[in-house]
Amino acid sequence: RYTVLLPSLWVLFEVMRGAVFTGFAWLYLGYVAVDTWFAGWAPIVGVVGISFILAWLGGVLAWLAAQRLDARRSSDEEDSPLDRKDLHSATGIGAVLIASLALQQVPWARPTGERLEVTLIQADIPLEQKWRPENRENLMQTYLAASRAIIETDLIVWPEAALPMALGDLPERYLAQLRDLDASLVFGVIEREQASHAVYNSLVALNQDAPETMQAYRKRHLVPFGEFFPFKPVLGWLLETLQIPMSDFTAGAAGQGNVRINGMNMVPTICYEDAYPEDWRHQVADAQAIINISEDAWFGDSLAPHQRLQMARMRALEFQRPLIRVSNSGLSTVIDDRGQVDAVSPQFQPALFTTPVFPMQGETPYARFGRALLWAWIL
Repeated sequence: RYTVLLPSLWVLFEVMRGAVFTGFAWLYLGYVAVDTWFAGWAPIVGVVGISFILAWLGGVLAWLAAQRLDARRSSDEEDSPLDRKDLHSATGIGAVLIASLALQQVPWARPTGERLEVTLIQADIPLEQKWRPENRENLMQTYLAASRAIIETDLIVWPEAALPMALGDLPERYLAQLRDLDASLVFGVIEREQASHAVYNSLVALNQDAPETMQAYRKRHLVPFGEFFPFKPVLGWLLETLQIPMSDFTAGAAGQGNVRINGMNMVPTICYEDAYPEDWRHQVADAQAIINISEDAWFGDSLAPHQRLQMARMRALEFQRPLIRVSNSGLSTVIDDRGQVDAVSPQFQPALFTTPVFPMQGETPYARFGRALLWAWIL
């Protein structure tokens, strides 16, 4: 019960919580391991596998405590000597700790190609101002002016929905100015299809190598009630009654693939899609980095943005890929393939900084097999 059943049930309920009704994949036990020896297991079994290991350790310690308590009660002694079961448990714990330390030294990926200088622009536009039509022109010029002022960079990244308008509504002159920048550009914007009336939360890439070619990724994993209304055929009347803004997006298609920027393939993710690696892990083998654009201002001054950064660091560990993360309201950074950060932007103030990204190549066991190794062990 302590060392097999309960840890397995713990993992099962974590996975269910991350899947039912599109899921809420936050606060998994395994995330606490980012800065510990147990981080070495991330490239093998992922964050949920680390949850099992930690739950198993907790079960062993709880079982030992229960055994000692029962021994005291039965022998009426203050202390009972260690028995064989105690030694077996101590050996098991020691083996897991040693294996965790050893796994941290295993390089599952290797550097490839030249480094990319990346500039992150965090404008910190208040949400109550961002979506007002009268503020669009000023907002557009704010991002453009900041991008033009950057010297010697390869890629500029703006946050999610940096331009709070439809891509088709952007003036041609403004698009031409973006293409004329001295670097490639990734930014968030809304896409609208006139024929189907579908609206997408999108990431757009303008590659300096081919400035006339525009790559677009449409967010697949939408936030329930925030970006789409569940059970719309039944509850559509409620959506119309409440008139919740920005809550009727369409999910992008599966299999959209990576974006290619300056000769480097990157896995595109928007907002909390980086919390769902099973959605896109199969794309990592063909990518040298991961990019995530976000809008964390919705969370205010809470723990959520810090938790999101912790989850992004776990993704870098699982796939041993650098992860570029840009948010409108803060905690923008570049995470290296070992889950470490050199600099993180402050919250709730504008920030702009340039940092190198070192592309990586190679497939971790988790990228190849996902949770299959964990399920095999549990079964």
